[in-house]
Amino acid sequence: MPVIIAAKRWGEKADFYENDIHGRAAKIALNSLSKNPPKTYSRGISLPQFPKVREVMIQEMKEAIRGRKTPQAALDQIVIVGNELMHED
Repeated sequence: MPVIIAAKRWGEKADFYENDIHGRAAKIALNSLSKNPPKTYSRGISLPQFPKVREVMIQEMKEAIRGRKTPQAALDQIVIVGNELMHED
């Protein structure tokens, strides 16, 4: 789902919502989600650094599964590195 208006407009200009089976499904979801004005917990969020954070999450969980770290240590490291990444420009 696009979380910014520009992404939705790009999909419209590219006829994504009309010419693609996934686009038509996305259009149904978008229409459903936009019936009511957004509220605090339904307006979406844009996290540009999330792909990097996700990689850290995966790596840390692997360390915990392999027994090299406790689950709590892995989660703590995700928070530390994730916060650093989220503050990057």
